[in-house]
Amino acid sequence: MAQKRILLIDDADETRNFLAESVLSPEGYEILTAASAKEALAILHHTVPDLIISDFLMPEMTGLELLQSLRSENRNIPFILITAEGSESLAVKALRLGVRDYFIKPFDIDDLLNAIKRVLHHTTAPQELTAHLDYTLWHVDDVIIITNEEQKLIFYNEAANIFFDKRTGGIHGLSLHEITSHSELLTLFSDEKIRPFLKRCEISLDAKHTYNVHLTSVPGEGYVVIMRDISYNREQDRAKGEFINRHSLNLRSPLTAIQGYTELLRQAGDMSETQKKYVQRILDNVKFMSGMLDALFEVTQTQTEADTTLEYIPLDVIVQYAIESVQDELSAKKQTLTTEFAPLLLHVIGNPIRLKQMIVHMLQNASRYTPEMGNIHVLLYSDEKAVILQVRDAASKYADYLGLSIVKNIVEAHNGRMWVDSVPNQGTVFTVILPGSKPKYEQ
Repeated sequence: MAQKRILLIDDADETRNFLAESVLSPEGYEILTAASAKEALAILHHTVPDLIISDFLMPEMTGLELLQSLRSENRNIPFILITAEGSESLAVKALRLGVRDYFIKPFDIDDLLNAIKRVLHHTTAPQELTAHLDYTLWHVDDVIIITNEEQKLIFYNEAANIFFDKRTGGIHGLSLHEITSHSELLTLFSDEKIRPFLKRCEISLDAKHTYNVHLTSVPGEGYVVIMRDISYNREQDRAKGEFINRHSLNLRSPLTAIQGYTELLRQAGDMSETQKKYVQRILDNVKFMSGMLDALFEVTQTQTEADTTLEYIPLDVIVQYAIESVQDELSAKKQTLTTEFAPLLLHVIGNPIRLKQMIVHMLQNASRYTPEMGNIHVLLYSDEKAVILQVRDAASKYADYLGLSIVKNIVEAHNGRMWVDSVPNQGTVFTVILPGSKPKYEQ
């Protein structure tokens, strides 16, 4: 540990020399001395000690006046006051100015040494913690950059140096536009209206490198960007998607054959009602399995594809489109669908195709587990910050339909939340909350 430097101020030569030479120096401290507060200020102009020990009553400027001068300049050097005056008012004033300890002459030398150790320890511990944090941030694999509100870099780590292809002199103080031309990264900062909805996204630098980017806004300070290389994860997802797609095709072939031969049975001649029932059951199960394969394929898509197309979307329009898409399924089961749309104060910033896909799966799930002639109710409204969508069904029990994984992936991609409330024999309510923004024409 580096030698600690103490500035000792006392107008009495005998006291000053005794403390410096006989008490503090033998303890291993580097000692600077001053015979007055003004002399101390001259030293402090070019030196920053770890601790100041000062007498109170001195010519021209007292120890507390010296401390007050330092505090007015935002110089928070730890301060110990020594005085022959033991008044309560002086002690209160000293503590209010931030004196770390207070000694009345005569005092015990051991008490002073213990106070010095205590003050220096409390000062050093946060510094060591900060140094450890800086070291950790510098060496982590994630790219970390911190900018001020003008988007100029005030902190970056070694991974950021490599990512931005560090130039001579580093990148401190430069703006993002000066160190990168990557359009997707710059988009994070380019639109103040969209920025809150892009707290998390993925950017691809090339065919081999993909980064997960997380943006945090610190009001009044700036922005923190953390970028994690997920290229390996994406490669695994791609391999998993290829595996699922390949075997989905292998499964579709026999399903197609089963469906085709079953349709031929219908044309082979007259069948009894029992035979017709069995044939229809086969076709229904083929349709169910085909739907499961479609859903499985969509799950892999929503997990592996990053959506970059963002629009201001009135969600009530998307809900209407989704309802039209599932109307045949509702009619087949003679189900009714009612809607309750409150005037939307906010739009959703997102991908319209994905949002429609999300709502379709919510409605299909409700239809799948609602009995024939049952009712499905859709509620849509907004508050000051979000748009809320609820789908209420008449299912006798909650079922974990594969399509809900798709819904979850899409909701999370839009920085939203979802949950399910289910009451046995009464129904289930699926709630999705998405961040909202004022319509673009009102901005």
